[in-house]
Amino acid sequence: MTVLPVDAATGDVTRAMRHTAEMRTLVEAAQADLVAAQERLTTAVKAESTARAALDAALAVAAEGVGS
Repeated sequence: MTVLPVDAATGDVTRAMRHTAEMRTLVEAAQADLVAAQERLTTAVKAESTARAALDAALAVAAEGVGS
């Protein structure tokens, strides 16, 4: 049986569409991972800021004790 050029092209397009759908799924998963990572980073930055404030307060109290 002879494969007509149109049949071959249709197969190529079908494969390309399937590949595109697979890539879209991978990109969507990567985007979700990125959002989760950004949320973790935001949480870490807030925690670091809170820890710095607590350290500054502790140092101020310690400095008052030393100065007395």
